[in-house]
Amino acid sequence: MSCYQWTTANIISWIQTAVLVVAAWLAIANARHFHSKKRGSEIMHVKKHVFTWLSVGVVSMAIAYLIQNILLVSRSYAKINVADVFFVLSFASLAIGFNYFWYMTSKMHKLHIKEPVFIFSVMCGVFIWLYYLFVMAIIPNSEGYPLTVRALYYFYPVIVSLIFLFTLVVHPRMKAGVIRTPIWYISNGVFTYFIAYMIQMYDRWTAGAHSLTTIYAVLFLISACYFALGFYAARKKYR
Repeated sequence: MSCYQWTTANIISWIQTAVLVVAAWLAIANARHFHSKKRGSEIMHVKKHVFTWLSVGVVSMAIAYLIQNILLVSRSYAKINVADVFFVLSFASLAIGFNYFWYMTSKMHKLHIKEPVFIFSVMCGVFIWLYYLFVMAIIPNSEGYPLTVRALYYFYPVIVSLIFLFTLVVHPRMKAGVIRTPIWYISNGVFTYFIAYMIQMYDRWTAGAHSLTTIYAVLFLISACYFALGFYAARKKYR
């Protein structure tokens, strides 16, 4: 059996996992703090639910990457494994959290005309990219895989893209003074994760020379740092 290769990307992945564990610890502490307080203002009530979902998402993500890295070291990694359960839970929770944020804060702040135009343009760009990724890379290269494996391969790029799209309203809400920096930091983490994940998918499904591996590994690490920074800022601001 060949030994696990400690490449630069693999080392960065372990550092990313460590940062995610720190973010998860901060997320749990914040969730406990939010739920121990009385309701307070309407926006704080919204933030309590948003941070609960985001906390579940980041904790699940930390567990998923930890399991994934352990399986890779042990050389027992399979196309579907227990890490996928936590990835699905993580992405679903993040999507619910930011979708809830979008819906609830829409009652407190109306977007200016140029902001919906920008958001719609980004959505169109993302859907065009997904179409290219699926038609040119994922679908033709995943033929012959079991249905459950293919379903996961199709699900992940879509849900990661949706999470990113749900965060597009965060910056306008921040400019309007509806929110402060913690959610903005976490939305930056989502954006960086989205870019990293799409680079990873492109590199994997186009059978590249893996010259992009270090690039997306660094972006995943930056994403984890934003998550940790967001929950740390929330710990300071929402005491």
